[in-house]
Amino acid sequence: MPEFIDICVNSCMAFTGQYENESSCHYCSEPRFFDDNKRKSRKVLSYFSLIDRFKIQYNDPVRSQSLRYRYEYINNENYDNSNNIGDIFDGNLYKELVNEGFFSNEHDIVLIGSTDGYQIFRQKTDDYGVMMYDGLLKEDFLLRSHIIMWTGNIPAITKIMYLSGHNSYTACRFCYLRGVYCSSRQHIYYPCNMPTHYENPSVNPSNLNKRTEENYKRDILLVENEHQITLKKENIKNTGITARSILLNLKSLKFPRAFPVDIMHLFFENISINMFKHWSGTFFKSGNGENYIISNAIWKVIGKTMEKSRRDVPPEFGRPPHDIYKHSNGFKAKEWSDWITIYSMPMLKNKLPHIYLKAWSNFVKTVRLCLQRNITKDDLNQIQNLLLDFYIHYENYYYKKEEDRLPAMLISFHYLLHVADCIADCGPCWVFWQYPMERLCGMLLPLVHNRSLPYSNLTNNVHLLEIFNHLLFIPSLSHKYLNKFPIIPKSYPSSKVFTLDDKNEELYWPSKACNLNPSEMRALKQFYSELFNIPKHSLPTISSDVRKYGRLRTKDGHFISSYWIKRNDNISRNNYCVNVQMYEDLELYGRVEYFLVHTFQDVQRMLGFIQWTSNIHDDNYGIKTFYGYSSHSYIDVEYIDRCVGFMRIENTFYILDKENQVVYE
Repeated sequence: MPEFIDICVNSCMAFTGQYENESSCHYCSEPRFFDDNKRKSRKVLSYFSLIDRFKIQYNDPVRSQSLRYRYEYINNENYDNSNNIGDIFDGNLYKELVNEGFFSNEHDIVLIGSTDGYQIFRQKTDDYGVMMYDGLLKEDFLLRSHIIMWTGNIPAITKIMYLSGHNSYTACRFCYLRGVYCSSRQHIYYPCNMPTHYENPSVNPSNLNKRTEENYKRDILLVENEHQITLKKENIKNTGITARSILLNLKSLKFPRAFPVDIMHLFFENISINMFKHWSGTFFKSGNGENYIISNAIWKVIGKTMEKSRRDVPPEFGRPPHDIYKHSNGFKAKEWSDWITIYSMPMLKNKLPHIYLKAWSNFVKTVRLCLQRNITKDDLNQIQNLLLDFYIHYENYYYKKEEDRLPAMLISFHYLLHVADCIADCGPCWVFWQYPMERLCGMLLPLVHNRSLPYSNLTNNVHLLEIFNHLLFIPSLSHKYLNKFPIIPKSYPSSKVFTLDDKNEELYWPSKACNLNPSEMRALKQFYSELFNIPKHSLPTISSDVRKYGRLRTKDGHFISSYWIKRNDNISRNNYCVNVQMYEDLELYGRVEYFLVHTFQDVQRMLGFIQWTSNIHDDNYGIKTFYGYSSHSYIDVEYIDRCVGFMRIENTFYILDKENQVVYE
C-alpha cells in the first residue's frame, strides 16, 4: 500500500519528519487542514516505497540476475581499459563516488532521480541499508542504493536545486556567466560576447568560469548567513541560488554536476524550434532582411516534399515525416529529432547559404554523436569542439552582438557549451534524457477517471497496476495466475520461416519455389565464382531451383522486406533499401529484390538479390547521394547490416540513415 503524507495545498512542503505536527505551511502560511478540529488534510501525497519493490524483485532469481547489471558491467575485463562511454558507470561522477567508498558491495544499486515538476518530499533513508533476500544467490544481504544524479527540464531542475531561474542574472547551474538585461523584452539573455558599447566584459565560451561543489556550497552559505534583506537579494542575484536544497543531504550527489543537461529538451524542444523560427523569419518581428531566412514559398515546397517522402522512410525509423510548414507547431521531441538527424540536411541544401548550412551540418553531426549508445573519447572531443563552433557561429551570424538581437541568446543556447561535460560526468545522453519520464506521464494520464477526486483515483489505479506488475516476481502467485496462459513457442514449416544452424538470420514468408531466369543465373554463377575464387566456366553445374522469401530477420532482430512483396498503395512504407557491410573500408547501398535459399554441392545458403545504387557521393555537409541504380548481384544475407531510406528529390536520391542511434520507443 502507498504511504499517505499531508502536504501544503500549494505543494510548498510536506508535513513529515520535523514538520509532522505543524498546522500551517512555513512558506505560504496556508492551513494544513480544512478544519483544525476534524484535522482532515487539504492535500495528500501518495508515496510508493522503492524498498517494498526491491524486496519483492530480489526474491525472484531471474529479476535478481537483472539487478546485478552494475556489478557485471564494472567487472567486465574491458571496463577500466575501454575508450568508450557506454553507461553511467563510465562517467566521472560514478568513478569518483567509488573512490569515496560508495558501491563497495555487489548488490549496491545506482539510482537516477527524474522530475517533471516540483518534488520537495524525500524519503528518509537508513545509512546502513535494508536487509533483503537474494533469490538468485539464496542468501540475505544488505541493500544499499544511492541516487547519483537528477534529471529534468530547466524549470524542474531549477526548483529542486533552488536556483533563481532562467530569467535571472546568474541562471546557469554550471558556470557564473552573467546575463544581460534587455529592456525591450524585459528579460535577461546570456551571450558570451556582449553587445557593442556594453560595460559587461565578454567571456571566452571555451573557458567559462565553472561552478564547483566547493564554491556552490560557499554560495549557499552566503545566501543563508545574510539576514539583511537588500544584501541577501544581492547575493541571490550574484550566485543564482535562492536557498539550500534538501538534496544536499545526499552525500552521493555532487552539486551541480549531478544535474546534467537533458538533450531531449535542449536539442529537440529548444534549439531545433528556435532555429526553425530563425529560418522562417518569425524569431524577430523585423528580421525579414536576413539572408538565412527561407521564404514561405520554399517552406511549402519543403513541407510537401516531406509528405511525399513518407513511403521512402522505413518503419524502423518510427513515425513518417509530416509537412513541417503546416504542422511544426504540433511537432513533439521525436519529430524534431528526426528533422535534425534525417531530413533537415537534404531539405535545406541549396536553400540555406553555405556558411549557415555548414554550421548546421556540424550541429547535426553533433546530435548524431550524442544519440549513439556508446560514445568514445574521440567522439566526446568532437562533440565539445563542434558545439563550440556552432555556438560561436550562432553568436556571430544570428545574434551579431547587437543589442536589439539579444533575444536570440536564450539560456538553451548557452547550455550547449556544457553538454560534453555532462556526458563525461554522467555517461551517454540516453542515460539521463527525459523520454522515460515523458512516457510515464503519458501512462498516468489515462488512469484518471474521476474528476471530483482525481488524485485518489490515480493513486488507487497506480497501486493496482503495481500489484499486477509485481505478480511476476512472486512465485506462488505467478504460478497460480500467470502460468494458466503459458507462452508456447510456435513452430513453423521451412516454407514460412527458414534458418540454418550456423546462422543467426532468418527468412520469413511469403515464399515460393521457382526457377531463376538466365540473367539471375548469371548473377548466381558470379556469386559462386567469387566465393570459391574460380572462373565461372570451371564451376560444377548450378541448379536454378530456389525458394524465394519476402523478408529477412537480421542477427540484430531487425526486419527487412523486399521489392518482390512491395505494396503499391499510398500508405505502405518501403523497407527494402539497405546498407551492406562487405568490406571494412567501403559502405555499399542497394535495394533488395528478394531473398532466397539455394543449395550448391549439398550446402544450403541464404542469399539476397541486390540491385546496387550508382556511385555514392558524400559532400562537405555529410550528405550522401546517388543518381540511379546499377547492376544486380547475390550476397550472403549476413552482410546486410540495416535498413535505410532513399528519398528522391528531383533527379537526386538522398540516403536517409539512423546508424548507431539509440531510439526510445
